[in-house]
Amino acid sequence: MAICIGAVVCGAMFGDNLSMISDTTIAAVRTQGCEMKDKFKQNFFIVLPAAILTVIIFYIRTMDLSYELNQTYDYNLIQIIPYLVVLIGALIGLNVFLVLIGGIILSVIVGISYGSFTLIESFKAIGNGMTGLFEISIISIIVACIVSLIKENGGIDLIIDLIKKRTRGKKGAEFGIALLSLLIDICTANNTVAIVMAGPIAKEIGDEFGVESKRVASILDIFASVGQGLLPYGAQLLTAAALVGITPVDIIPNLYYPILMGISAILFIIFRPQKQ
Repeated sequence: MAICIGAVVCGAMFGDNLSMISDTTIAAVRTQGCEMKDKFKQNFFIVLPAAILTVIIFYIRTMDLSYELNQTYDYNLIQIIPYLVVLIGALIGLNVFLVLIGGIILSVIVGISYGSFTLIESFKAIGNGMTGLFEISIISIIVACIVSLIKENGGIDLIIDLIKKRTRGKKGAEFGIALLSLLIDICTANNTVAIVMAGPIAKEIGDEFGVESKRVASILDIFASVGQGLLPYGAQLLTAAALVGITPVDIIPNLYYPILMGISAILFIIFRPQKQ
């Protein structure tokens, strides 16, 4: 079970890091002022080797294992269409809000057509979804205010000066951004909050050292995901463990992707300098 859940968490972190409609992706792109498609391309080539190695490792580890399904898992291709529309719309670069609104409308139409819920019940479901976002929205606003206060009082300048004294050139700045994102995620146990909090500081560092905004956004997102994918007290591992009755510590030895993603990003920083 720990291997299965480890694979699920690895896949979830892969999807979260690359998704164009993920809150982490939106936060990273917005704080750096770059195009979402540029960040996606940058991220894809960084994490692809890690994803391939993860699949190979899971294949080797499970070669001698067997399983038996004890129930039937049915699905309907028509009901999957809203997910495909959102995915394809995001990949071709359509406005994220238009894509999501279109997905909601299409989901309501399909759901009502198949009798999954009524029109009134669909509004209730939408309301529940908005309620679920309330907490993260409030936290993001508070964090943004805190970061602004820190900047106003010279805190960001202090951080940049410390990094400047200990780093040389663009590679040093990129490693500083990576460490900043990772440490904040370890402290907050929320990669979205970590990106929102580290974003303005990373933007200042990137501008100071001439690092491309798409690289800064990618590094921010990747190293926040590395931390989030390995934290035993993070929401991802706690939820996954609770659903199947094991502990987060049982899952951690099977989390190959976050580790390989971090290694892949480090190698990218070292061996893939940005164009002058």
